[in-house]
This record gives sequence, C-alpha cells and structure tokens, in this order.
Amino acid sequence: MRILVRYHALLREKLATDSEKFEIAGTPRVADLLNAFVARHAAFQRLAPSLHVAIGEEIVGSAHLLAEDDTVDLLPPFGGG
Repeated sequence: MRILVRYHALLREKLATDSEKFEIAGTPRVADLLNAFVARHAAFQRLAPSLHVAIGEEIVGSAHLLAEDDTVDLLPPFGGG
C-alpha cells in the first residue's frame, strides 16, 4: 500500500525534505507507518512516540487503519500558550 508522508517543522528541517512515499504491505495502521518511518530514519526513534499523526485535518491514533494513497502528516510535538 502506498502512503505519502508529509513532514513539518523540525522533521522537515532535519530530513531536508517535505515528503516521502512509503510502501507498506497488508492493511497497515498508523503504528505500522511509524515503525517504517523509524526503520528508515533511525535517528528519530526516541521522538517517534511523541509525533502527532494527521490524516486530512484530523489527528489520529496509532490504531487508525490507513487506506491506499492516504496522505499522512507527521507533526513533531508542539506547545502553545
């Protein structure tokens, strides 16, 4: 299954790209995508559990099922006040 992952803020800066495509077999969940991300970018292993994942304009959890050609936004932790 093809998934387009868009990077924002710190991730985009450190990876020097705004997006990448991932191929994930079967019926993947967000957790599977995050595992694929860490396998490709091991330096982000410690940050991965803190990433926010959005599909469309909705933040989704690790159990969310992905669909073919989904566009997923990976957002680093953010704060506000």
